[in-house]
Amino acid sequence: MSNSSRLKKVLAVAGVSLTALHFINKWIDATASRDGITASLQQEVFTSSFGNINYNVFGQGRPLVLIHDLTPFSSSFEWSRIVAECSQNRKVFVLDLPGCGYSFKEKQAYTAFLYTEVIREFLREIVKEEADVIATGSSSKFVLKAKALSPDSIHKIIMVNPDTLDLAQPMEDTKAKVLFTALTLPVVGTAFYNFCYNRLFCNNLLSCKLFAHPENLSTETKLSLYENAHIRTDEAKYLLASLIINYTAVPVRAEVQDGKDLFIIYGRNVEDNIELLADYKNINPNIIFLPVEDAKVYPQLETPIAFINQLNNALEK
Repeated sequence: MSNSSRLKKVLAVAGVSLTALHFINKWIDATASRDGITASLQQEVFTSSFGNINYNVFGQGRPLVLIHDLTPFSSSFEWSRIVAECSQNRKVFVLDLPGCGYSFKEKQAYTAFLYTEVIREFLREIVKEEADVIATGSSSKFVLKAKALSPDSIHKIIMVNPDTLDLAQPMEDTKAKVLFTALTLPVVGTAFYNFCYNRLFCNNLLSCKLFAHPENLSTETKLSLYENAHIRTDEAKYLLASLIINYTAVPVRAEVQDGKDLFIIYGRNVEDNIELLADYKNINPNIIFLPVEDAKVYPQLETPIAFINQLNNALEK
């Protein structure tokens, strides 16, 4: 067989493989969203400087802003089990961050600067008065930055299982660009994303890492988080790539040290968080820590009544 014949054969196999991957990707997208669990989350739209932000408003009273964690399966659904209770005496704003849920998803890198600015704009243009803000995981850092830059817009910050204050080592710029390009390739990158966030992986992540008692995990929660991960997958993979390369990392030790009215609600069953919480306490002894029993990473979904009790403790102080 000549070299040209071998090349044609290789190209033909590659073409068939890419075509097959393309249709598999489309099938995954279609089946992931067929239940339409998260469709009701689409409500108001705020046009920020970066793109459209999906948000909902409930109740009346002093503003309370709920900001979800930053993962490819995150969205405002994270707060679905506490919104009704919170909105009884507060005006509650719940939004999808860029790259998540039904907010804008673009073929771009997502950075800490982008998230900080979107939060500042949302507070200034939509909330329009000083608010208490609750944020989960790594999103807490963006809120801390937003308060440092716009101190009159935020009163209390309630962090739910915040990330470590230690920053990951930055990747060398050239390597970062090459990896980002590879992770966001049109067909192969999408297939890698779908592999990372397949239904089995999402269910195992919820059961083994995020929830203390998986037997209490509702089918609606499983379906919603999986569906969120596959809303516009072609663009969703850009958030995953940004997270892998640590484009969203930002130092906030100074903001924690100087911060006032800071609270941390944490799941008592989160593994290896003793040193993390101690780090926050050492930097700022005035932080108030509020544990939620029998919960891990998302106590607002796992044990909403216990979470509400600790949230009220924070808001009433």
